[in-house]
Amino acid sequence: MVLSLGTHIFMPLSAGIGMNLSRNENYGTRLGRYSAYNLVATIMGYAIVGFGFKYFNLTYQIAFVIASVFYVFAAVFLGIMKSKKPKTRKVTIVFRKKYTLYYCLSVVNGARKQIFLTFAPWVLIQVYHVDPPTFAILGLIIAVLSIFTRTIVGNAIDIKGERFVLSLEAVVLIVICVGYSFAADLVPPSVAVIVIAACYILDNSLSVVEMARSTYIKKIAICPEDVIPTLSAGTSFDHIIAMSIPFVGGILWATMGYKYVFIVAAFIAVINLYLSLKIN
Repeated sequence: MVLSLGTHIFMPLSAGIGMNLSRNENYGTRLGRYSAYNLVATIMGYAIVGFGFKYFNLTYQIAFVIASVFYVFAAVFLGIMKSKKPKTRKVTIVFRKKYTLYYCLSVVNGARKQIFLTFAPWVLIQVYHVDPPTFAILGLIIAVLSIFTRTIVGNAIDIKGERFVLSLEAVVLIVICVGYSFAADLVPPSVAVIVIAACYILDNSLSVVEMARSTYIKKIAICPEDVIPTLSAGTSFDHIIAMSIPFVGGILWATMGYKYVFIVAAFIAVINLYLSLKIN
């Protein structure tokens, strides 16, 4: 719970810090670069755990001590960062009519993200009996692929804009949902599991598109002091809807089958597309 609290505190701060260290014309590129560095570090963490436990008698205690040392370094680096302080304000979360579209995008993203986070792995596990080593391979593929997609998406935000990036994400998500829902009906099981694994990899690689929502609010913010509180509000909306999705999705899976969970996800992706096209 404490780790989760810290992670969620840092979610809006991370994007805010990245954009504050960027110029208007390269928000996406800079965030993509930072995100790629983050992923390289994630791969290093996988390597430390994987090789450490297998070949160097690494224990849980030592692993968590190593993690805590890295957190100390993170705290030191964040502590020595210097930037122009915003005007003092009492409001910690901002709600403005101008930011309504951003709030709606956050809600839809929370619903979509939680469906895939909760149910996509379970399709591979329960329906296609994918084992842990295979999941580890999928995780490694996702991490390596995401290094490139984060850089590409960051550049695309600066060149094409948030409307293009978020709309393209929505279209790809619709295709992914169709793959999850109907792969078993269209191809043999041995091929279907490959299709669904590909959908799983592609969806996880698209998590970087979250940057486009952050840069969008940065560009339309009435004042710089609004950015991080508004990102915090968006994260709150995202998580509020995300908390209800597993319960509703679980009932839908149990009563009608997993295909209908992803059919609903496809409709959510259509709503996401509609909202994304409304970005100016």
